[in-house]
Amino acid sequence: MANLTNDNSSKPKIDRGKVRDFDKRISKLVSYFQAQKDKTVGIGDIKQKDECGSLIRELKREYKLGKLLPEEIELLEYMGLSFKSSFYETVELLKLWCTKNKKSLKYANQYSKLEIEIDGEVVVIDIGNIIKKLRFAKRNGELSSTQIKILDMMEIIWEPRKVEVLYAHLIAYGEECGTLQDIEPNTTYLLDGKSRNIFRQAERLRLKYKNGTLNQEIKDYFDKYHLWDDLKQEESFNM
Repeated sequence: MANLTNDNSSKPKIDRGKVRDFDKRISKLVSYFQAQKDKTVGIGDIKQKDECGSLIRELKREYKLGKLLPEEIELLEYMGLSFKSSFYETVELLKLWCTKNKKSLKYANQYSKLEIEIDGEVVVIDIGNIIKKLRFAKRNGELSSTQIKILDMMEIIWEPRKVEVLYAHLIAYGEECGTLQDIEPNTTYLLDGKSRNIFRQAERLRLKYKNGTLNQEIKDYFDKYHLWDDLKQEESFNM
């Protein structure tokens, strides 16, 4: 939240005849706001478990139902309360990842990242962690049916795919290097304290690809790491 001052000229003007019991209801929020000497912390920073957390949730619910007057909304926003849902801010980040990568969320994994520029500084957003939290929220019933529908339309994978578990080291190496082509023999990769020979893992997958015993999900998943680019060229020559 931007720095605020006690300059009354910048404070939103409230029509006292319309405010009903609003001033009384938010008196604790006003006290909290006024107690912040530098005004760099607003009521939007109040934690949900704090004393005023339930009132903030109630006010946001009234906002969604259109029960707050414009001047009431203006006053609350002046004190730092944002009515924009964090869920939709998250969706905007996911949409940006999809746009930049020209892929739907079904191609995102636990290593997916998004670089964005904020105030001239490049910030790395952990998309993989966001998806992990959304999966957890869905399992715990914390997402509404509308929110789930929105994410379904973006083709999110709700349950971690077996391929991400079985080939975690290979995927992590591919994310880091950008390709799985021409891996040197005996190349190993350390992940979560465990080392795996990813050369052997990649060669086993390539052998299954040649033999036609590899399922389509794994083929599609490793396409972006160019694991079988040369094998595809051989297939095209032999046709």
